[in-house]
Amino acid sequence: MLKILTYIVMVITSFYLLYFVIMAIGIFKKKKEKVLVDKKNNFAVIIAARNEEAVIANLIKSLKKQNYPKEHYEIYVIVNNCTDNTLEVAKNAGAKIIECKQKVKSKGEVLKYTFNKLKSNDEIDAYVIFDADNVVHREFLNKMNDSINCGYEVVQGFRDTKNICDNWLSTSYAILYYLQSLFINKSRFNFGMSSFLNGTGFMVKKETIDRYGYDPKTITEDIEYTAICAINGIKIAFNENAITYDEQVTDFKSSLKQRKRWSFGAIQCLKNYTGSLIKEG
Repeated sequence: MLKILTYIVMVITSFYLLYFVIMAIGIFKKKKEKVLVDKKNNFAVIIAARNEEAVIANLIKSLKKQNYPKEHYEIYVIVNNCTDNTLEVAKNAGAKIIECKQKVKSKGEVLKYTFNKLKSNDEIDAYVIFDADNVVHREFLNKMNDSINCGYEVVQGFRDTKNICDNWLSTSYAILYYLQSLFINKSRFNFGMSSFLNGTGFMVKKETIDRYGYDPKTITEDIEYTAICAINGIKIAFNENAITYDEQVTDFKSSLKQRKRWSFGAIQCLKNYTGSLIKEG
């Protein structure tokens, strides 16, 4: 019996390894992009913030230093259930404030509230989503603008780490996101397949949100929206030059809590979307 189980594990592991071997080829494959239009799109930069007074100003400062025309983007901080001075800090740093006054349980619900709030603003071409503890490369919006002008509706940027050397946990998270960017996003995109959203540093065109709506049912809005894009035939692009520096957890208790949430959210997505994903192929 043990021998049979060993063979089964070996077969499964071999297929898993084969996937990464094939995907490794895509990392070195060159993808030529065709620019369809030459336009400076208007971005609404969305930052969901709950008790983020210690880090929110750094993100806003990096966004204000973007090498992109200031008249073509606005920074919105959506404060919800805050018990600290997040609102005042964000406002003083130069962001526009949207107070989420209804009860929300997840980042996805905050985004839904924000998209509904900004729906009537016809000047917005696309939304860019960040976490409050991020810092952004000054070319980020330029690179996302390039992706829109190549015809993409949803684009994931490169998720780097700003505290990679803090300890073994932050280093491990950095390696995880590097592997995701290479094997799941870059390689798939180079093969002409869809990439995956991974929580922050991504762009969605406003007309896409308006057309298909945004009504998250799970606590992992990035996995869920990746599934929704697949169901609706939307290819998620990857732009490795649109870089976000994310802050990773450094204590095991927080890491365990985070991974528990990810796992629960993935199970929720399986329950809600597996049938539709299989149906759509």
